[in-house]
Amino acid sequence: MTCGPELPHPSATQHLLQAELAARWRISLRTLERWRTAGSGPDWLRLGTRIVYRLDDVLAYEQACLRQP
Repeated sequence: MTCGPELPHPSATQHLLQAELAARWRISLRTLERWRTAGSGPDWLRLGTRIVYRLDDVLAYEQACLRQP
């Protein structure tokens, strides 16, 4: 029995929906779609009819795109 909401297991993979990633990066859904078609952008998964992005992949992609002056 727990007294509050269950927290996800620390090793549980978190996913972002297309709209969540688009909002995070302030880009359009269409841009994400073009990137998937072109084979660029972060890795993605098709789960049933949904496209999702693993948070670990998004963070790795952001790190790879980081440029130092």
